[in-house]
Amino acid sequence: MEPCEGLVLHSYFLTTKIKRIMTRIFTCFFLTLCFCTTSHAQSRVIGGTDAAAGTYPWMASIGSPSNGASDIFLNQFCGGMLVSPDFVLTAAHCVDRGDASGLEVVVGVTNLGNVPTTARRRNVTEIILHPDYRTDFFTGTIFADIALLRLETPITDITPIPIATSPTTTAGTVVKAIGWGDTTDDEFTVDFPEALQEVVLQTVGLTRVQSEFGPEITLEHLGAFGIDKDTCQGDSGGPLFIESPLSLVGITSFGIGCGDETAGVYADVGFFSDYINSIIGFEVGPGDVNRDGTLNFLDIASFISVMSSGVYQEEADIDQNGVVDFFDLAPFIELLISQSTADQSTVD
Repeated sequence: MEPCEGLVLHSYFLTTKIKRIMTRIFTCFFLTLCFCTTSHAQSRVIGGTDAAAGTYPWMASIGSPSNGASDIFLNQFCGGMLVSPDFVLTAAHCVDRGDASGLEVVVGVTNLGNVPTTARRRNVTEIILHPDYRTDFFTGTIFADIALLRLETPITDITPIPIATSPTTTAGTVVKAIGWGDTTDDEFTVDFPEALQEVVLQTVGLTRVQSEFGPEITLEHLGAFGIDKDTCQGDSGGPLFIESPLSLVGITSFGIGCGDETAGVYADVGFFSDYINSIIGFEVGPGDVNRDGTLNFLDIASFISVMSSGVYQEEADIDQNGVVDFFDLAPFIELLISQSTADQSTVD
């Protein structure tokens, strides 16, 4: 990622990617004359491939209002994730200026040039920045890079992505990042794709991230790296996630260069999970394996995935013996039936 990007005025004040690029270049040039940070907000996928349509329905485009246009390429400037029917999660540095009326969220879009009828567009009524959010001017380190966007009306027909419930501390975990950011690693050229890009990375240990970014890095930060693979400008606010069982572990935040030898830094979602859940208004309980706040038939696929993968997850350990296995299946089904019966009684 180019230096200084984290210091540029945030792009939803601008209506096109061309204006955003010119502002970034001008600001970086101006700041270079005095003192410029070495790290900045991430925004593009380097070394990625096109994502298949519909693969990530919970992925959100954050941009300026499009008035229902089928082409929102020029409107989009950051990514986000649907984490509940009423909220989209993103990076605070994406939305820390301006107000909610200047934002539109589009969930369920893969190609920004052709928004499908199945996508859901929502205005934003409130921007909630983490109270500890700040950027160190001299190092570029971003702290508590978390923001929640309250949607004008809930999205009830797209399943939110489940969030991690504890920090990701194991180095070498295979993760994936997606976004619509610039796909070139040349700071003098840009190539923003219409198609959503995906790239496979691995988490790295805290010691390595501290060696590259300094001692200010803590468990609230998560590092991920791939050889000639990275996120960079435009991918900000987008997800870093484990595919099976699906779990959102990070939010694209900042880094040095794009596709270089340093890791990208993400806000660790598990570290902030209590805060996120306190805003979106639900607690995860037994059987709620997809961690969307509700025990229902949508948890079945997640339960099977956890049971077959051998990965431990507290919500799937129904008999509470410390292992997710075949013996959890019967009590899981009982829980599911009981919840379904209770929901039906409420409706009746």
